[in-house]
Amino acid sequence: MEKKVLGLFFMFLILFLLGCTQENLNQTSNIEKQKENKETTTNTNNIEEKLTETIGYIQSKTSDSTWVASKPNDKANGIVFDLTDIDEKVVSKLKVGQKVKVTHYQDMQYSDPMQGLAVKIELIEE
Repeated sequence: MEKKVLGLFFMFLILFLLGCTQENLNQTSNIEKQKENKETTTNTNNIEEKLTETIGYIQSKTSDSTWVASKPNDKANGIVFDLTDIDEKVVSKLKVGQKVKVTHYQDMQYSDPMQGLAVKIELIEE
């Protein structure tokens, strides 16, 4: 009788351990699939979906950033754009008071004023 109980106990223990191992393999496989799907989605949608444009007037400018607001001489509002990805020739042409169209990433740093990364800047003639 004791041998049967002991045998059943070991059989259930082995089945339990095999079940746990199989579940872990499935979880690892699912995680890898999710990572692959995320990478594919990120690679195909990353650039165009996350860009937007802002039109405004340059309030101030340094060699690596510019502050753009929707109205001229508006020192209370606007966005400071990082210009490190913009060609130096374009940056050198920017002057305070000019109207510009800034193409930038939608993701912004919420501070006062907000901050973003510019991808392209075009001068707008008035």
